[in-house]
Order: sequence, then C-alpha cells, then structure tokens
Amino acid sequence: MGDRVRLIEYYLLGFHLANHEANQKEIEVMVRASGNQALLSMLQKLSDGDFIGVIDLVNSANILGEDISNVLFLKDATAQDLIQDKVSSYLSSTVDEDQSNDRIASDALPRVQELNSCAQKLLSCDEEPPYPLADFYGLLWISRLLLFNCRNQLSCLKTAPIWCIRCLYAHQQLFNDTIPDLMQAIFAQIDIVTEGLLQEEDFPSLLCCQVYVEFSHLKRCYCGYFQAKKLLRKAESVIGLKLELAGRLGKRTRFQEKKLAQLTASIKCETLKDNRISIEEFSKLETAALPKDVTLDDDTVMHRIKFSDNQGDIPVLLPIEEIVILANGYARKRSW
Repeated sequence: MGDRVRLIEYYLLGFHLANHEANQKEIEVMVRASGNQALLSMLQKLSDGDFIGVIDLVNSANILGEDISNVLFLKDATAQDLIQDKVSSYLSSTVDEDQSNDRIASDALPRVQELNSCAQKLLSCDEEPPYPLADFYGLLWISRLLLFNCRNQLSCLKTAPIWCIRCLYAHQQLFNDTIPDLMQAIFAQIDIVTEGLLQEEDFPSLLCCQVYVEFSHLKRCYCGYFQAKKLLRKAESVIGLKLELAGRLGKRTRFQEKKLAQLTASIKCETLKDNRISIEEFSKLETAALPKDVTLDDDTVMHRIKFSDNQGDIPVLLPIEEIVILANGYARKRSW
C-alpha cells in the first residue's frame, strides 16, 4: 500500500518529467484494478487543474459532519478552529477502506466561493490584508489548513512538506512585503525536506533535482543568494550536469570586423545517459507544443553568433537539464 501511495505522490509532483505518461498509465491501471472510482476521478481532476472539483469529490460529510454549514455563521477564528479540529481528527483516525467507496456527499461542505470572504480575513498576516482582487481565497485557505496547520497528521505522505512550501509561498504572493512568519515557516520546511526526503536513496533523482531548483528560487526570492547558489549546485550534482560559463571569440553583428569574446555556456551531461535521445530521434518528436525559434530579423544583429571555432553540435538536453541551465542564467542575471 505504501509503494502505491508513493507512486501517486511522485507522479503528482513531477508532471513535466519525461516518464510522466508512463507513470500515468501505470497509476491508472493500478487504481482501476482497486475499483476506487473516486480516487481515479480525483487524479484526473488534479491532472486537469480542477482543484474545486477535487474538493467537491471529498467525502466531507464523514470529515466535517453534517453541521458544518453552520460554520458560515460563526466568527472567523471559531470557524477555523472548528474545521481544523474536524480535519485533524479525521486524519488521525483509522478509516475503513470500504468508507472510501461510500456515496460522496459534497453538499455538506460550504462552496469554495462562499468561503472566500471568510478566508480572505483569515489569510491576513501582521494585520495586513491580502491582495483584494485575487480569486479563490477559499482554496488557498483550505490548502493551508490541510498542508500546514494539520501537517503533523500528514506524516504518512512523504511529499506533503513540499506541497506545504508551495502553499505558503502562494500565500506570500498575496502581499507586497515579506511576511516574516511565512518566510520562517518556508525555510523550516525546506530544511526538513533537504535534510530528510531528498537524502533518501529511493527518491527519484529527476524529482530531487526539480525540488532543489524550486527551493533555490524561493531562497533567492528572500534574498538568500548564497543558499540559493548552493541548492543549484546540488541540483547539478544530482543529475551529473556540469555547466561552465566561458568566453569564445565570435561576431555578433553583421558589420563587426574584429572578433570579440562572447559569453557561452559549456555543458557536459554525464549521469542521465540512459534517458538521452539522439539528434535523429529528437527531430522526429512532435514539436507543435514546443516554443518556436523566432528568427531575429534585424539589420545589425545576426540571428546567431558566428564563432571563429567549431565545437560541434549542441547536445540535445532533457527538460530537467534545461530547467537547471535556465535557473543558472536567471540567478546570474539577478546577481549582476
């Protein structure tokens, strides 16, 4: 059971990875075999980004009780305490597997739209209200209640701290200034993940690299440039990517006579050889959804730099490698 839960967790965490479709088919076969249609429907809605639909699928009558509609008539703090106690109690209790196949009674849970005004007040920090024109405060509040307030009851889900960090950072985005409590909570969860989950041998290396890059971005957003750089180096190490910035002689403009040093990235890929494809295979892939290489139609600047030496073809990079390289470029730009 634990391995099946872990497979679903890793699948939801790594949508962009190369083996996403293979994992999706494996999970669909596994869930269909279990006969749990509610779980299958939930995974589909998660894949489609229909988060309100996910909440509507929750068997809220079992979690919150039939009297939960009265929450809307309570004071804000009382409403939060009531829902948190009920959710925490449900997560802590042992629920029979047969209960998951009961008829879903989503009417007992107040609609997310109805929770928005209450949630907007509850999401205030340091007496500062959140950005007033955002949508779905209710979704963020419910997510924070589950992932942060009830995090002790989610210890069976290894990736829960990662989703908690994402939720807290989404909360931070509602404010112009840094909220110290949110920053400290995010940093504490980052330490938990980097010192625990990411050190486990069975954690997929591609997901590990993705998480390191994500955490590096968060550290940089809070001006932790040294820590952000260390996390990027760890991301490179996990996938065996060696990236060096150097200068090569070349011409950038059409009328340039003297060759000057041009900033280039020297890339060596070592670890992910089994996942790599050849240039011939890459040319056969469906490219309709990929970004287009727009020709630079300029009278002065050339479309491509003309180098004086030829160092061979550019290696075909995996998506995760491109992410690390772009993250390094963004970090260098921010540090100039």
